[in-house]
Amino acid sequence: DSEGLIVLNIGSYMGGVDLWQNDYEHDDDNFSIQSMHDKTLEVVCVRGAWHLGKLQVGLSQARRLAQGNVVRIHVSSPFPVQIDGEPFIQQPGSLEITHHGQVFMLRRASDEPRGHAAAIMNEVLLDAECKGVI
Repeated sequence: DSEGLIVLNIGSYMGGVDLWQNDYEHDDDNFSIQSMHDKTLEVVCVRGAWHLGKLQVGLSQARRLAQGNVVRIHVSSPFPVQIDGEPFIQQPGSLEITHHGQVFMLRRASDEPRGHAAAIMNEVLLDAECKGVI
C-alpha cells in the first residue's frame, strides 16, 4: 500500500516531522537509531497524501524499510522524484543515493504541544476525506 519512499539522513521532514521516530517502540527491532552524524541513510515509506497529513500532526508513523550507506533504487518505468524540494521525472534505470558531506542545519528549538492542533487537523482531514476532497 506504499505510494512513496523517503530517503533521509536527518531527524525531521516536512517542517519537523520525525519519520524514523527513535523515541517510539517499533515492531522492527533490527534497525539502529537514526543519527545525522553516522553517514547512514534511512528509508521509510508513506501511503500517500492522507498519510503525510496524519504524520504532520502526529497521528501516524512512517514504515521503516532500510538503513545503509548506499541506497540503490532500480526502476523499470519513469516516476516522479523530489530531491531537496526540486522535483523531476526519473527515467528507467538506477538511482544511487550516498552520503556526500555535512552542513549545519537549523531545527525547532522546542517541541510545542500538538494535542489540540492534532485534534483539529484530524477533524478537518476526516471531513475532507468523507466529502471526497482528498
